[in-house]
Amino acid sequence: MPQDASRADISFLLEFIGEASQLHVQRVRIADTVGILNPLSVQSLFRNIIATSPFMSFEFHGHNDLGMATANTVTAICCGVQCASVTVNGLGERAGNASLEELLIALELSEHIHLDVNTLFLDQLSQAVQCRFWNTHPGE
Repeated sequence: MPQDASRADISFLLEFIGEASQLHVQRVRIADTVGILNPLSVQSLFRNIIATSPFMSFEFHGHNDLGMATANTVTAICCGVQCASVTVNGLGERAGNASLEELLIALELSEHIHLDVNTLFLDQLSQAVQCRFWNTHPGE
């Protein structure tokens, strides 16, 4: 994973991906470490790197510093990214990361992409993580 890939010089990032490919790396994780990307810049970035390395698998790791982690992750997937880093309730360092529950529903409703996930349990999962995080019990 090239740390802070979203702010890297594109030629250096493409060189990094090329070297990874030569070393038989199966997936490169592109991190928006400080959450500065927006859906249009995500689209531009992934169109460029996927066109340059069409046989590499990519993952997107979006941070929510500007409130766009889920939108950026949806965009990355629509551009051909095969894997997404997500968290329950968007919990993560600083402003958090893309939210699993938001991503699943956004893909389903906005893009008509159905993943084999039983969304009926998202509320329970979210509450369990919230209770664990705040060290409380449901109903308190």
